[in-house]
Amino acid sequence: MKLSKINENLNADQKGRVASVGFGGLLEVKCNNIPEKLSLWLVNNFDTNKFELVIPQRGTIKVDDVAIKRVLGLPMGANLIDYEKKSYSETFIEFYKLFGHENDQNAPTFVEVEKWLRSVGKELADDKWLKVWLMFAISSFLCPTSSTKLCVRAFHSIAIIEEIHGYNWCKLIVDRLIKGIADFKNGERKFLSGCLFFLTILYLDSLDIGDIVNRGLEVRAAAWTEKLVTKVCAMDRVSDSQFGKLQLKPEYSCVTLIPP
Repeated sequence: MKLSKINENLNADQKGRVASVGFGGLLEVKCNNIPEKLSLWLVNNFDTNKFELVIPQRGTIKVDDVAIKRVLGLPMGANLIDYEKKSYSETFIEFYKLFGHENDQNAPTFVEVEKWLRSVGKELADDKWLKVWLMFAISSFLCPTSSTKLCVRAFHSIAIIEEIHGYNWCKLIVDRLIKGIADFKNGERKFLSGCLFFLTILYLDSLDIGDIVNRGLEVRAAAWTEKLVTKVCAMDRVSDSQFGKLQLKPEYSCVTLIPP
């Protein structure tokens, strides 16, 4: 995962800037890769009308902004984020200037931004660095698509740093995930988009697996190392591409069985 690799090399000042706007939970992510087959199985078992994971003969798990808050610990403020293509177009110029693209007005590639963060931005912790890191985090991890370039749509929500915490980032992320899954299942998109990392950790953290996972951590993603994800995934596997062997925790368990 691109973001985790960048985060591994952040200094104390940079981590402090990230935490100051409410995105410190992303610094606690311990797993760089999620099992592709498990993620696809979860997508196939996602109800895009009820916004929940429906696990056959086990129960249902609500997928909403509260779940995002629990897993990633992001701001869930009162202000909604307008993610439409043409909204806040007056901030686009500032976006292009941030990345040195004011002349061609092309969005920067992930490779380009990752290189900047590892070189020029390595020791910086100013407002420019924070905005670059946030846009990288949003485009590569929180609201990813199949594009190789950063997306400008959320830039207006980070343009004024003091206002970042007041937005409902959790709702944006869950809305983009649900849309990405719906478009994929409807055949409108060939590739999945949205934060499948969140969906996978949400499911794994909802399994009744006792004390093999640390339940005391507030940001639930912090409890799931790559080793633990691999272990629990194997425990839950029914066949090569099917999962759901383990029981869900009581709060998610169904009273009547859901047909497979």
